[in-house]
Amino acid sequence: MAVTIKDIAKVVGVTPTTVSMVVRGDKRISIATTEKVQKVIKEMNYRPNYIGRSLVKGRTNVIAIASGFFSNMFTVEIMRGMESKLIPTNYRINQYATRGIMEKEDDMFREILYGARPEALICVSLKPSPEIIAEYNKEGLPVISVEESAGGISTVKTDNEKGAFMAVDYLVKKGRNKIGIVAGKSAGSPGSANSYERLKGYKDALTMHGISFNPERVVEVADYTFEEGLEGFNRMLRRDALFDAVFCAAGDMTAAGIIRRAEEKGIKIPEDLSVIGYDNMVIASIVKPALTTVNQPIFEMGRSSIDLAMDLINKKETVKTITFQPTLVFRASA
Repeated sequence: MAVTIKDIAKVVGVTPTTVSMVVRGDKRISIATTEKVQKVIKEMNYRPNYIGRSLVKGRTNVIAIASGFFSNMFTVEIMRGMESKLIPTNYRINQYATRGIMEKEDDMFREILYGARPEALICVSLKPSPEIIAEYNKEGLPVISVEESAGGISTVKTDNEKGAFMAVDYLVKKGRNKIGIVAGKSAGSPGSANSYERLKGYKDALTMHGISFNPERVVEVADYTFEEGLEGFNRMLRRDALFDAVFCAAGDMTAAGIIRRAEEKGIKIPEDLSVIGYDNMVIASIVKPALTTVNQPIFEMGRSSIDLAMDLINKKETVKTITFQPTLVFRASA
């Protein structure tokens, strides 16, 4: 059972009104009493229910956006789409980042839920735990996940299995049969939906063409960066397995690192090694040779997440999944 103001007041020996005034930062309460109340609040893990308070006072016109990082190109493009939808409205965005530290996620989600008073939460490449989802649903705060899927919340995503399948199928039809994949670290577990689905699409395409899956051709990365592409290619060279193609499910920036390191090693692309990326970011057309990649409409995904958030806020929609269809963009790298 959640701790209430009355519980705090009873322990401290003051009235519930006094506790409420301390929570609101009312300066009429003495410093000594304020410190006592704050100490018990911390000890009992009390969290003020700002959601209920904001519903009484009216809407906050705030949508919270949570992500691991806001500096990567995928999230930047998602945010561009979101902002384009919000320009004609009186809503604003509050950003929250874990900076890749998983242990901070639950604390961050609870800070948003009990302290930030948004009208909806949009998670970009983050997957709230079932416990967090249950808390949000109990408070009636809508949650939308971009890329990841979880029971009890809405999702905006691309068909990752299909995108991966298309990429590998194309490589095989171009005569490649030693195809590696650069995937997210949790690709082997359904815990990370987009990484898992892309790995599954890769495996399904190999199976359809009668090519055995070789785990030595799976290279995992954590943050989908250019530097991980450089290091990932080094790891490929140290493997016993041979490669004649790489499907970089970890995105175009990582694929650009692979291309750069291959060039440094004197490996010609696509003659010696074909490379296909994922996302169709601007970098895909700038890198040399230009990168063949799986296009997902990231900007539109951002716009759709705001549309869905508004529908959920206004009770026009319940839990829903919006799935965009990928396409292959053909360039010089494969």
